[in-house]
Amino acid sequence: MDFDQVLNPPADKTRKIYQVFLLIVLIILSVKAALVLHGVSQNFSRDYFRWYLIGQRALEGKPLANPAGAQATGIPEGINDGNFYKLPPAFGLFCAPLALLPYTAYICVYYALSAACGAVAVLMAMKLLHGRAVPDNPWLLVVPTLMILPFAVDDLHCGNNNMIVLACMLGGFYLSSRGKNLLGGLSIGMAVSLKLFPAAAVALAVMQRRWKLVAFSILGTLIWSLAVPMLIRGPESTIRDNLAWIDRIVAPYAKAAPKVQWQERGTSVSNQSVFALIERFTRHVTAIEPGGGRKEMFINVIDLPLRQVRIIEVSLLALAAGCVFWVCRAPRPADARLADSAEFALLSVFILLASPIAWTYFFTLLLLPVTVGVYVAIVHRQTSLGRWCAWLLLATVVLSLASLSKWPRMGGSLTWTGIIWFVMSCVIRRRAAELSAPAVGEPLNVSSR
Repeated sequence: MDFDQVLNPPADKTRKIYQVFLLIVLIILSVKAALVLHGVSQNFSRDYFRWYLIGQRALEGKPLANPAGAQATGIPEGINDGNFYKLPPAFGLFCAPLALLPYTAYICVYYALSAACGAVAVLMAMKLLHGRAVPDNPWLLVVPTLMILPFAVDDLHCGNNNMIVLACMLGGFYLSSRGKNLLGGLSIGMAVSLKLFPAAAVALAVMQRRWKLVAFSILGTLIWSLAVPMLIRGPESTIRDNLAWIDRIVAPYAKAAPKVQWQERGTSVSNQSVFALIERFTRHVTAIEPGGGRKEMFINVIDLPLRQVRIIEVSLLALAAGCVFWVCRAPRPADARLADSAEFALLSVFILLASPIAWTYFFTLLLLPVTVGVYVAIVHRQTSLGRWCAWLLLATVVLSLASLSKWPRMGGSLTWTGIIWFVMSCVIRRRAAELSAPAVGEPLNVSSR
């Protein structure tokens, strides 16, 4: 079989590949939806409960900084796990209309909305790099989507909002790359108002000297975080909710993140952030949290004072930020789609590296880096960089599968996945001028260059 034909299938096979791909995705999402609903019947609904509770509190005009142990109306007793609300207050208003529904109906709608946003995120990644939502070559969409699908399914299982945030982020990236800075800024601002970490996009825009995008992103954040909530809940309630959230969530990060908000789980294998990995190896902190038949485990090779560990973490973060700044100064080709995609991919991975918390579903942020890597691996497969991307894609699959075991997770299997894609995104951006994509709207030629 001709390998070129496998990588560049004809139109009839392309349709079949897309049809099989859609069938696989729909089956997986349907099975997961059934499992989520079964969990509800067993009084197990993860974050779905929290958003339902916070939506009810928004409807009732109560403070969104709900106390631990609060009980929502219409939910069986025993579902509440005692955790309190950690996301920005604006997300409470986002959940308010859904909280009008019965609990089971709410979960179905929220699940469907998150899955739809995941699809939008994939299409935005395709349009950003390839200029069209559905590339002529199916592998450019199918491979990155299937590689990220396990992380997306975990997000749907937990009922978190990463799919919604990712769609807003990538939508903002795409719009800004097409010169629609107002719409792009509003989209990024919505992402920031729902979950704080997309604020790093503003820092990248500063490095790129996209001053209009910076201004509109700040404006969008203010609109979604303050102006809209003030119109709905009033100035006093809005200011109270935001100040309480800063005091309860944001400020403690500077002191003892990631452990301060999640106790032992903040440094355990559940957290695949760089911060947690460094702490597991350099301090006597929990690597496996006790409970559920598990024994507490430690893997540190040294026990450094917290101050020294913080210096190490801040130094590595500053080094990564310096790499981003250096890479973004590279010459931009006439067709800047690959350069834009690589820079935004770099930002996505940087968010993972800079976040003190990185649960499994956070790695949906690898969607754009993997999309760029698949493009280089296929289109430039006979170059050394194309071969490196192919090996990294294989390594990503292996590390993702290894993360199912506790020992690789203790060693940061997913953390290293983020690190290798950070490095590769840097290299691709620096070489974007020689790896520039075809003009917008042209069919993607996957023959070797």
